[in-house]
Parts: sequence; structure tokens; C-alpha cells
Amino acid sequence: MNQNRIRGLRWRASEHTIANQAFLSVLDRFVQQAVLQVLQKSWDPTFSEHSHGFRPGRSAQQAVHEAQQYIAEGYRWVVDLDLEKFFGAPG
Repeated sequence: MNQNRIRGLRWRASEHTIANQAFLSVLDRFVQQAVLQVLQKSWDPTFSEHSHGFRPGRSAQQAVHEAQQYIAEGYRWVVDLDLEKFFGAPG
């Protein structure tokens, strides 16, 4: 990406942390969505049927409902995982 097209903000999030927020140009966002639509057709079938995050036709409400069904069936653990927070956001 051309750094000149990216707009951003920096602010002090806490005493020791500077937060950054980047805003992509309209063209960059358009290209990002086009690539996502092509790749998603190949990648989505490889994901677990129990995965709900950022997938077409799935929602957080469906994930909660599925977790409640498992609890009703006698399961005792539900795992919620956010990979971005696990590995850390880039930048």
C-alpha cells in the first residue's frame, strides 16, 4: 500500500501506550474487499463448522446460541478465542 494514501491518528491511550488508528483510502478498501471475496470462496470451506467469526451467514448471536445448546447437552466448557488479541495486532 502506498503510505501517502493512508490517513491515521495517534493518541496517548494510557501513560505508557501510544495508540494508532489507520484509515484506508476508498480504493484500498475496494481492492481489499475484492480480494476477500475471491479468497473467501476457497478458504471458508476449510474452516471448522463451529467457527463463527467474520464468516458470511454467521453471527455472534448464532455462536452464543450454539454454545448454549452445548451447555444444555451437558458440555461444561465453551472456548472463545480472538486470534488477533492472541498474536497481537500488527504494527
